[in-house]
Amino acid sequence: MFNTLIFGLYIIIFIYVFNKNKKRSRKEKIHGAFTDRKINDSIALKTNWKHLKGGGASFATRKLVEVSRSRYEFKPTAMARLFPLLFIAIAVGVGCTAVSFFNSSFSEGLFPITFLLVPLIFVIAGVFMLRTFSKPIVFDKSRGFFWKGYKEPVLAHDERQKNKVIPFREIHALQIIKERISGKNGSYYSYELNLVLQNSKRVNVIDHGNLNKIRKDAQKLSIFLGVPVWDVIQKS
Repeated sequence: MFNTLIFGLYIIIFIYVFNKNKKRSRKEKIHGAFTDRKINDSIALKTNWKHLKGGGASFATRKLVEVSRSRYEFKPTAMARLFPLLFIAIAVGVGCTAVSFFNSSFSEGLFPITFLLVPLIFVIAGVFMLRTFSKPIVFDKSRGFFWKGYKEPVLAHDERQKNKVIPFREIHALQIIKERISGKNGSYYSYELNLVLQNSKRVNVIDHGNLNKIRKDAQKLSIFLGVPVWDVIQKS
């Protein structure tokens, strides 16, 4: 019974924090916030101001770190590392408890392996989340590129790296927008930091629920890249 309650609790937390349900009570739109008076830029008029990446965590999952004078990286926060590790640890603990219980209740060779499927799924989900949160997000001035991934870019014009490797010369601005995430267990805002390119297309950098951290990181990148920040979210 206790183990069942633990699983139920974790399922609720998982749904609440990582809910990517596409059914939302409403989609956030920018009403009168974006005007030529605030952002006097022709590319801004061609840029999409709706959310680029669906879903998002309710807490800060990334922090901007100055690795060197020519390199910044978004690294996972302590909470982003802890959450999937707890996910994995509890799943392993429940799995071990199940093994111990059923070993004393069933004859040898009749252990119901299916009882380990749920903990195994949770372990896989935790590993996936940990890998996702740990994926490098890099701005390297010495290379002249922004990229995401464990492998540093080799070929500047490799089509397979499109939208993953962006030359600094193509970055026109940084965009901050918000999205309301709604689900059965409540709702919250998630905030996106996107690159706006010279052709008005966008590339997502990070997406999480702490607006103040998003803004501070965007200002640092603005100075580093020499591009403006387009922030149309009302000050709070």
